[in-house]
Amino acid sequence: MDLSRRSRYLASIPTSVLHSIKLNLINTESTLSPCNNYKSLKPNDIPAILLVRNDRPFLPSLLQHYRKIGVDRFLIVDDQSEDGSTEYLLSQPDVNLHHSHLRYGAAARGKIWRNELLKRYGTKRWYLSIDSDEYLLYNDMDNFNLRDLIRWLEQKRMKRLASFMLDFYPELRIREAQYSEGEEPWKLANHFDAEGYQVENHRLGIKITGGVRGHTFGLRPMLQKFPLFYNDCLTGYFKTIHFPSPYWRNFGPVYSVLAHFKFFGDFLERASNAVLDKNYWSGARHYQVQHKKISEDPNFTFMTPESVKYTGPSQFAELGLAKKIVW
Repeated sequence: MDLSRRSRYLASIPTSVLHSIKLNLINTESTLSPCNNYKSLKPNDIPAILLVRNDRPFLPSLLQHYRKIGVDRFLIVDDQSEDGSTEYLLSQPDVNLHHSHLRYGAAARGKIWRNELLKRYGTKRWYLSIDSDEYLLYNDMDNFNLRDLIRWLEQKRMKRLASFMLDFYPELRIREAQYSEGEEPWKLANHFDAEGYQVENHRLGIKITGGVRGHTFGLRPMLQKFPLFYNDCLTGYFKTIHFPSPYWRNFGPVYSVLAHFKFFGDFLERASNAVLDKNYWSGARHYQVQHKKISEDPNFTFMTPESVKYTGPSQFAELGLAKKIVW
Protein backbone atom coordinates (compact mmCIF):
# COMPACT_ATOMS: atom_id res chain seq x y z
CA MET A 1 0.00 0.00 0.00
CA ASP A 2 1.52 3.34 -1.05
CA LEU A 3 1.70 6.24 1.42
CA SER A 4 -1.20 8.17 -0.07
CA ARG A 5 -3.50 5.15 0.01
CA ARG A 6 -2.33 4.33 3.54
CA SER A 7 -3.06 7.88 4.69
CA ARG A 8 -6.55 7.77 3.18
CA TYR A 9 -7.18 4.39 4.78
CA LEU A 10 -6.07 5.58 8.24
CA ALA A 11 -8.13 8.75 7.86
CA SER A 12 -11.20 6.62 7.20
CA ILE A 13 -10.89 4.75 10.51
CA PRO A 14 -12.92 6.33 13.36
CA THR A 15 -10.73 7.92 16.03
CA SER A 16 -12.26 5.74 18.74
CA VAL A 17 -11.23 2.60 16.85
CA LEU A 18 -7.65 3.86 16.56
CA HIS A 19 -7.65 4.63 20.29
CA SER A 20 -8.88 1.12 21.06
CA ILE A 21 -6.15 -0.42 18.89
CA LYS A 22 -3.55 1.75 20.61
CA LEU A 23 -4.85 0.74 24.05
CA ASN A 24 -4.49 -2.93 23.20
CA LEU A 25 -0.94 -2.33 22.01
CA ILE A 26 0.31 -0.24 24.94
CA ASN A 27 -1.41 -2.11 27.78
CA THR A 28 0.47 -5.36 27.31
CA GLU A 29 2.49 -5.26 30.53
CA SER A 30 0.62 -6.26 33.67
CA THR A 31 0.54 -3.56 36.35
CA LEU A 32 -1.76 -5.40 38.77
CA SER A 33 -1.18 -8.27 41.17
CA PRO A 34 -3.80 -10.14 43.19
CA CYS A 35 -4.01 -9.53 46.93
CA ASN A 36 -6.16 -12.58 47.62
CA ASN A 37 -7.18 -15.90 46.12
CA TYR A 38 -10.00 -14.36 44.19
CA LYS A 39 -12.62 -16.16 42.15
CA SER A 40 -13.17 -16.10 38.41
CA LEU A 41 -16.31 -14.54 37.04
CA LYS A 42 -19.24 -16.76 36.20
CA PRO A 43 -20.79 -16.28 32.74
CA ASN A 44 -23.74 -14.24 34.04
CA ASP A 45 -21.96 -12.33 36.81
CA ILE A 46 -22.18 -8.54 36.87
CA PRO A 47 -18.80 -7.20 38.06
CA ALA A 48 -18.06 -3.70 39.32
CA ILE A 49 -14.65 -2.12 38.74
CA LEU A 50 -13.65 0.21 41.55
CA LEU A 51 -10.53 2.14 42.59
CA VAL A 52 -9.97 3.01 46.24
CA ARG A 53 -7.48 4.92 48.35
CA ASN A 54 -8.06 5.52 52.07
CA ASP A 55 -11.83 5.13 51.77
CA ARG A 56 -12.39 2.82 54.75
CA PRO A 57 -15.39 4.64 56.34
CA PHE A 58 -17.32 4.72 53.07
CA LEU A 59 -16.75 1.15 51.86
CA PRO A 60 -19.50 -0.69 53.81
CA SER A 61 -22.25 1.58 52.47
CA LEU A 62 -20.84 1.58 48.95
CA LEU A 63 -20.54 -2.21 48.69
CA GLN A 64 -23.98 -2.73 50.23
CA HIS A 65 -25.58 -0.32 47.75
CA TYR A 66 -24.21 -2.18 44.76
CA ARG A 67 -24.85 -5.64 46.23
CA LYS A 68 -28.47 -4.64 46.70
CA ILE A 69 -28.93 -3.76 43.02
CA GLY A 70 -27.20 -6.86 41.72
CA VAL A 71 -23.40 -6.64 41.59
CA ASP A 72 -21.98 -10.15 41.97
CA ARG A 73 -18.28 -9.40 42.29
CA PHE A 74 -16.16 -6.31 42.94
CA LEU A 75 -12.91 -5.96 40.99
CA ILE A 76 -11.03 -3.46 43.14
CA VAL A 77 -7.64 -1.79 42.85
CA ASP A 78 -6.34 -0.50 46.17
CA ASP A 79 -4.00 2.44 45.54
CA GLN A 80 -1.74 1.82 48.54
CA SER A 81 -4.30 2.67 51.24
CA GLU A 82 -3.08 3.33 54.78
CA ASP A 83 -6.37 3.52 56.70
CA GLY A 84 -7.44 -0.12 56.92
CA SER A 85 -9.19 -0.23 53.53
CA THR A 86 -6.97 -3.09 52.37
CA GLU A 87 -7.69 -5.25 55.40
CA TYR A 88 -11.42 -4.56 55.21
CA LEU A 89 -11.63 -5.45 51.53
CA LEU A 90 -9.63 -8.64 52.05
CA SER A 91 -12.34 -9.74 54.51
CA GLN A 92 -15.11 -9.39 51.92
CA PRO A 93 -15.90 -12.69 50.11
CA ASP A 94 -17.19 -11.02 46.94
CA VAL A 95 -14.13 -8.79 46.42
CA ASN A 96 -11.24 -9.55 44.06
CA LEU A 97 -8.58 -7.19 45.39
CA HIS A 98 -5.58 -6.05 43.36
CA HIS A 99 -2.58 -3.88 44.11
CA SER A 100 -0.06 -2.21 41.82
CA HIS A 101 3.55 -1.05 41.88
CA LEU A 102 2.24 2.09 40.15
CA ARG A 103 0.46 4.93 41.86
CA TYR A 104 -2.77 6.43 40.53
CA GLY A 105 -1.04 9.20 38.58
CA ALA A 106 1.48 6.89 36.93
CA ALA A 107 -1.41 4.60 35.94
CA ALA A 108 -2.83 7.42 33.78
CA ARG A 109 -5.13 8.41 36.65
CA GLY A 110 -6.40 4.85 36.87
CA LYS A 111 -7.19 4.33 33.19
CA ILE A 112 -4.42 1.74 32.79
CA TRP A 113 -5.84 -0.25 35.72
CA ARG A 114 -9.40 -0.14 34.45
CA ASN A 115 -8.31 -1.24 30.98
CA GLU A 116 -6.24 -4.06 32.43
CA LEU A 117 -9.19 -5.33 34.49
CA LEU A 118 -11.47 -5.20 31.46
CA LYS A 119 -8.92 -7.20 29.50
CA ARG A 120 -8.18 -9.65 32.33
CA TYR A 121 -11.79 -10.48 33.15
CA GLY A 122 -12.94 -10.63 29.60
CA THR A 123 -15.11 -9.21 26.87
CA LYS A 124 -18.71 -10.01 25.90
CA ARG A 125 -20.13 -9.10 29.29
CA TRP A 126 -21.56 -6.04 31.07
CA TYR A 127 -19.50 -4.14 33.64
CA LEU A 128 -19.97 -1.34 36.13
CA SER A 129 -17.02 1.04 36.42
CA ILE A 130 -17.26 3.54 39.28
CA ASP A 131 -15.31 5.54 41.83
CA SER A 132 -15.55 5.03 45.57
CA ASP A 133 -17.77 8.11 46.05
CA GLU A 134 -20.29 7.33 43.28
CA TYR A 135 -23.71 5.69 43.71
CA LEU A 136 -25.78 4.75 40.67
CA LEU A 137 -29.43 5.82 40.97
CA TYR A 138 -32.32 5.29 38.54
CA ASN A 139 -36.10 5.30 38.79
CA ASP A 140 -37.85 2.23 40.27
CA MET A 141 -34.53 0.73 41.32
CA ASP A 142 -36.19 -0.88 44.35
CA ASN A 143 -38.14 -3.08 41.93
CA PHE A 144 -35.68 -3.39 39.01
CA ASN A 145 -32.08 -4.45 39.53
CA LEU A 146 -29.06 -4.25 37.25
CA ARG A 147 -30.09 -7.34 35.31
CA ASP A 148 -33.42 -5.72 34.57
CA LEU A 149 -31.60 -2.53 33.57
CA ILE A 150 -29.26 -4.45 31.25
CA ARG A 151 -32.21 -6.22 29.62
CA TRP A 152 -33.86 -2.85 29.09
CA LEU A 153 -30.69 -1.44 27.51
CA GLU A 154 -30.37 -4.45 25.24
CA GLN A 155 -33.97 -4.10 24.14
CA LYS A 156 -33.13 -0.50 23.21
CA ARG A 157 -29.97 -1.75 21.44
CA MET A 158 -27.84 0.41 23.70
CA LYS A 159 -24.32 -0.66 24.68
CA ARG A 160 -23.93 1.67 27.66
CA LEU A 161 -25.87 3.76 30.15
CA ALA A 162 -25.32 7.52 30.22
CA SER A 163 -25.36 9.01 33.73
CA PHE A 164 -25.48 12.52 35.15
CA MET A 165 -22.76 12.77 37.81
CA LEU A 166 -24.60 14.91 40.34
CA ASP A 167 -22.77 16.50 43.27
CA PHE A 168 -24.59 16.02 46.59
CA TYR A 169 -23.77 18.20 49.60
CA PRO A 170 -24.94 18.60 53.21
CA GLU A 171 -27.41 21.15 54.49
CA LEU A 172 -25.06 21.72 57.43
CA ARG A 173 -21.90 23.76 57.35
CA ILE A 174 -19.41 21.41 55.76
CA ARG A 175 -17.17 21.31 58.85
CA GLU A 176 -20.12 19.97 60.87
CA ALA A 177 -21.08 17.24 58.38
CA GLN A 178 -19.35 14.27 59.98
CA TYR A 179 -20.04 11.04 58.13
CA SER A 180 -20.72 7.88 60.15
CA GLU A 181 -19.40 4.59 58.80
CA GLY A 182 -22.06 2.49 57.09
CA GLU A 183 -24.50 5.38 56.74
CA GLU A 184 -26.18 5.92 53.39
CA PRO A 185 -24.40 9.11 52.29
CA TRP A 186 -27.57 10.85 51.11
CA LYS A 187 -28.83 10.81 54.70
CA LEU A 188 -26.20 13.46 55.48
CA ALA A 189 -25.32 14.99 52.11
CA ASN A 190 -28.97 15.31 51.14
CA HIS A 191 -29.08 18.32 48.79
CA PHE A 192 -28.05 19.04 45.20
CA ASP A 193 -28.42 21.73 42.55
CA ALA A 194 -31.44 21.13 40.31
CA GLU A 195 -30.53 23.88 37.83
CA GLY A 196 -27.49 25.57 36.31
CA TYR A 197 -26.18 22.85 33.99
CA GLN A 198 -25.06 23.00 30.38
CA VAL A 199 -25.58 20.02 28.07
CA GLU A 200 -23.94 19.83 24.68
CA ASN A 201 -22.90 17.30 22.06
CA HIS A 202 -19.13 17.11 22.24
CA ARG A 203 -17.22 15.29 19.52
CA LEU A 204 -16.62 12.44 21.99
CA GLY A 205 -20.18 12.25 23.28
CA ILE A 206 -22.78 14.06 25.31
CA LYS A 207 -21.11 16.53 27.68
CA ILE A 208 -22.55 18.02 30.89
CA THR A 209 -20.95 20.85 32.89
CA GLY A 210 -21.99 23.36 35.54
CA GLY A 211 -23.57 22.74 38.91
CA VAL A 212 -22.36 23.47 42.40
CA ARG A 213 -18.64 23.22 41.63
CA GLY A 214 -19.19 25.62 38.75
CA HIS A 215 -20.93 28.47 40.55
CA THR A 216 -19.14 27.98 43.89
CA PHE A 217 -15.54 27.48 42.77
CA GLY A 218 -15.49 28.66 39.16
CA LEU A 219 -14.58 25.17 37.98
CA ARG A 220 -15.92 23.34 34.96
CA PRO A 221 -15.80 19.62 35.75
CA MET A 222 -17.30 17.14 33.32
CA LEU A 223 -20.43 15.66 34.86
CA GLN A 224 -21.27 12.89 32.40
CA LYS A 225 -20.18 9.30 32.86
CA PHE A 226 -21.07 5.89 31.46
CA PRO A 227 -20.82 3.58 34.48
CA LEU A 228 -22.69 0.59 33.03
CA PHE A 229 -21.49 -0.73 29.68
CA TYR A 230 -21.04 -3.78 27.49
CA ASN A 231 -17.37 -4.61 27.13
CA ASP A 232 -16.20 -5.70 23.69
CA CYS A 233 -12.92 -5.46 21.76
CA LEU A 234 -13.48 -1.74 21.10
CA THR A 235 -14.16 -0.73 24.70
CA GLY A 236 -11.56 1.11 26.77
CA TYR A 237 -10.45 4.30 28.49
CA PHE A 238 -8.05 6.42 26.51
CA LYS A 239 -8.59 10.17 26.82
CA THR A 240 -10.69 10.26 30.00
CA ILE A 241 -12.97 8.03 32.04
CA HIS A 242 -15.76 10.49 31.20
CA PHE A 243 -15.61 9.43 27.54
CA PRO A 244 -14.89 5.71 27.09
CA SER A 245 -14.24 4.38 23.62
CA PRO A 246 -15.78 3.80 21.15
CA TYR A 247 -17.03 7.36 21.27
CA TRP A 248 -20.05 6.90 19.04
CA ARG A 249 -21.71 5.05 21.93
CA ASN A 250 -21.47 8.14 24.15
CA PHE A 251 -24.43 9.93 22.58
CA GLY A 252 -28.06 9.62 23.54
CA PRO A 253 -30.39 10.33 26.45
CA VAL A 254 -29.34 10.30 30.11
CA TYR A 255 -31.41 7.74 32.01
CA SER A 256 -29.64 7.68 35.38
CA VAL A 257 -27.78 9.71 37.98
CA LEU A 258 -24.38 8.91 39.43
CA ALA A 259 -24.71 10.53 42.85
CA HIS A 260 -21.33 11.98 43.79
CA PHE A 261 -20.48 12.28 47.49
CA LYS A 262 -17.28 14.21 48.09
CA PHE A 263 -18.26 16.97 50.49
CA PHE A 264 -18.24 15.90 54.12
CA GLY A 265 -16.55 17.19 57.25
CA ASP A 266 -13.25 15.57 56.34
CA PHE A 267 -13.05 17.26 52.93
CA LEU A 268 -10.33 19.78 53.85
CA GLU A 269 -8.08 17.00 55.12
CA ARG A 270 -8.73 14.83 52.08
CA ALA A 271 -8.16 17.76 49.72
CA SER A 272 -4.85 18.60 51.44
CA ASN A 273 -3.76 14.99 51.12
CA ALA A 274 -4.70 14.97 47.43
CA VAL A 275 -2.56 18.03 46.79
CA LEU A 276 0.42 16.55 48.67
CA ASP A 277 -0.05 13.20 46.94
CA LYS A 278 0.64 14.75 43.50
CA ASN A 279 -1.28 12.03 41.69
CA TYR A 280 -4.26 13.99 40.41
CA TRP A 281 -4.95 15.89 37.21
CA SER A 282 -3.11 19.18 36.77
CA GLY A 283 -1.41 18.93 40.17
CA ALA A 284 -4.78 18.52 41.90
CA ARG A 285 -5.74 22.05 40.83
CA HIS A 286 -9.45 21.47 41.49
CA TYR A 287 -8.68 20.32 45.02
CA GLN A 288 -6.50 23.38 45.59
CA VAL A 289 -9.24 25.77 44.47
CA GLN A 290 -11.89 24.06 46.58
CA HIS A 291 -9.64 23.84 49.65
CA LYS A 292 -8.80 27.56 49.48
CA LYS A 293 -12.44 28.65 49.22
CA ILE A 294 -13.71 26.40 52.02
CA SER A 295 -10.81 26.96 54.42
CA GLU A 296 -11.22 30.75 54.23
CA ASP A 297 -14.79 30.60 55.56
CA PRO A 298 -15.42 28.71 58.84
CA ASN A 299 -19.17 28.88 58.14
CA PHE A 300 -18.91 27.63 54.58
CA THR A 301 -22.01 25.93 53.21
CA PHE A 302 -23.08 24.93 49.70
CA MET A 303 -26.71 25.79 50.34
CA THR A 304 -28.37 28.37 48.05
CA PRO A 305 -32.02 29.18 47.23
CA GLU A 306 -31.63 26.79 44.28
CA SER A 307 -30.66 23.82 46.48
CA VAL A 308 -33.11 20.90 46.39
CA LYS A 309 -33.50 18.19 49.02
CA TYR A 310 -33.13 14.62 47.78
CA THR A 311 -36.30 12.54 48.13
CA GLY A 312 -35.58 9.51 45.93
CA PRO A 313 -34.47 8.37 42.47
CA SER A 314 -37.78 9.22 40.79
CA GLN A 315 -37.09 12.88 41.59
CA PHE A 316 -34.50 13.21 38.83
CA ALA A 317 -36.99 12.63 36.00
CA GLU A 318 -39.42 15.07 37.62
CA LEU A 319 -36.70 17.74 37.66
CA GLY A 320 -35.56 16.99 34.11
CA LEU A 321 -32.10 15.78 35.13
CA ALA A 322 -32.62 12.29 33.71
CA LYS A 323 -35.22 10.64 31.53
CA LYS A 324 -37.61 8.16 33.10
CA ILE A 325 -36.99 4.52 32.25
CA VAL A 326 -40.25 2.96 31.07
CA TRP A 327 -39.87 -0.65 32.14
